[in-house]
Amino acid sequence: MQGPAGGVLREHAALDRPNAGRRRRVDERPHELGADPEPPGVRGHEGVDDALRLVDLADRVDTVAGTLSGGQRRRLSLACALVHRPPVIFLDEPTVGIDPLLRAEFWTHFRTLAGDGDTIVVSSHVMDEADRCDELLFVRTGRMIARGTGAEVRARAGTDNLEEAFLRLGADVEATR
Repeated sequence: MQGPAGGVLREHAALDRPNAGRRRRVDERPHELGADPEPPGVRGHEGVDDALRLVDLADRVDTVAGTLSGGQRRRLSLACALVHRPPVIFLDEPTVGIDPLLRAEFWTHFRTLAGDGDTIVVSSHVMDEADRCDELLFVRTGRMIARGTGAEVRARAGTDNLEEAFLRLGADVEATR
């Protein structure tokens, strides 16, 4: 994980770094993975509690992290990325495997963070998730194929569908490979 400069959500980051065979509880992982003993923005254990509430794991604080389901591990990884309120957050497919209700809550929270001045960079191949972002950058085979709002990218590609826009704009890259 990152120090105070940024948070990173990686798949199953909540289960990384086993500590001499010790099995970590859910409430230990976000604070431990925050890198610093007291990262800026963390108000002691309160920051961990807030992050676990956000990802709907507050009732699982005594659960060993390695026994969580796949979706719960994704949620715990998100808590690890957010616990110290970094000004820059990198999220890799943050809502894959998350139920629709919790997914909507996550995006509401991401919007709140962005409104507070935090920068959130989302990497995703899920176009409806990408369309929730203020600005998009489409990359195909290592080359930028489009940049702008979802509406701008769709207009440039001549379609109302963001996935179709990616396919159309990416087809040009394939032809020049």
